[in-house]
Amino acid sequence: FCREAIALRHSRDALVAGGYTPAASETGVWAWQRGGGTAVALNLTDSPANLSLAGEILLSTKGRDDPSRLEPWEGVVVALT
Repeated sequence: FCREAIALRHSRDALVAGGYTPAASETGVWAWQRGGGTAVALNLTDSPANLSLAGEILLSTKGRDDPSRLEPWEGVVVALT
């Protein structure tokens, strides 16, 4: 997972130099956009959480591909559409 995260960071300019913009999210979920086309979301709770992200999951701590929901303690990096 660490190698994948490092490779992803180097492959997307927004993850290296993109600005930080907080995104609306449920209580216990930390979500933000980097640059114009990348979002990161972390569910810091013991309960599933819904997201309002549309795009392709580039990296998930649980190996999933649905950007509309986060499992407990899951994190995702999403290429926004």
